[in-house]
Amino acid sequence: MQDISAEVQGNYESKEGLRIKDFPELKIKNGEAIFKKIPTMVIVRIQILEKFVSLLK
Repeated sequence: MQDISAEVQGNYESKEGLRIKDFPELKIKNGEAIFKKIPTMVIVRIQILEKFVSLLK
């Protein structure tokens, strides 16, 4: 991924961060990631948004 901070990608326990379901235009076909549109949509869940906002303070 490009231009995504480490905090958005997840913590050391892998309990936070982006998930496959956060990319609604992503399809996996024959082990390959295919996006319907580029740039693509990313769903930002409240947990990630709260983490980002707390880093700005």
